This record gives sequence, structure tokens and C-alpha cells, in this order.
Amino acid sequence: MLKPRWRVTPLDLGAVLLPFLVFAGVVGIWQSIFGRDPDEPLREQHIAALAALEETPPEAMTFSLGTHSQVITAPADISEFLLLLIKPEPRHYHHSHPEGDIRFGFANNSSVYVLGRDSQVTDEYWLQLDSGTSPRTTLKLFRSEGLTSWLMRRGLMDE
Repeated sequence: MLKPRWRVTPLDLGAVLLPFLVFAGVVGIWQSIFGRDPDEPLREQHIAALAALEETPPEAMTFSLGTHSQVITAPADISEFLLLLIKPEPRHYHHSHPEGDIRFGFANNSSVYVLGRDSQVTDEYWLQLDSGTSPRTTLKLFRSEGLTSWLMRRGLMDE
């Protein structure tokens, strides 16, 4: 009679699988604690507020670039600008930074936003919330040739 050389018992399987399960659990806990983006609710709230403004544009929108200010009152222009902010898909953050800050806000809205052009990528923008803290909260990084054109037509950006 032949004796089996290797016999796997449930205890053997448990000894092999248990370290993998413990490792997966530790990774899951680590990601749930340290992998969360604490600014995500604020980011989503402001993007939703901008999207709502696009549907019902405010009476005016004010831009400030250095000492130059410009007020836009045409609802179509305001809606177009907001659509150009909201429509593009967000891009992943990378090792660059915004330049040439353009501050803007809306009538009857206390929030002030900053639109900065990316330091390396053409037609890429950083939309940030200017809450008076440093660093500012980045709401969205996106690319938009249409936004570049819109800003240039209004003299808010040089080529």
C-alpha cells in the first residue's frame, strides 16, 4: 500500500492564507485612513455650486488680474465661462504649478476663485478656491483651449 507523500489539511491552508488576508486587511485599513482626500467634499461642493450658476447665471462676474479689473454682465458670456470651467474632465495633478493668477467672483456670492495657467502645459488651468489660506485649495486641474480663447478675447490673458 502506498502512503500519500503530501496531505493538505485545512490547518495547512489556513497557515498559508492567513498572512495574505492579514496583509490585505492592513492595506485596506491604511488606505481608508490615509488614502482619503480631506478636501474632496469642499471640492465637490464648489464645483456643484459653479455648475448651478451656469444654469442660472448671476447678474455679474468680476475678474481681477493684478491692478486690472473687469466686470462682465452678459448672461451668455457668464454661462459660457462657467461651462468652460465645469465641462472639461479633471486631470491628474503633476509636478508643475499655476501662474498668472486671475481672481474672479460672482455677484451675491462670497466665494472668490483663482484661475491659474499651468507653468508647463499649454491650455491647462488650475481652478482654486481663494479662502485666504495658503496653500489654496485646488478644486480642479483641467485643460481647455476654449477657455484660453475666451480669456484672450476679453483681454484677461496674453498669448
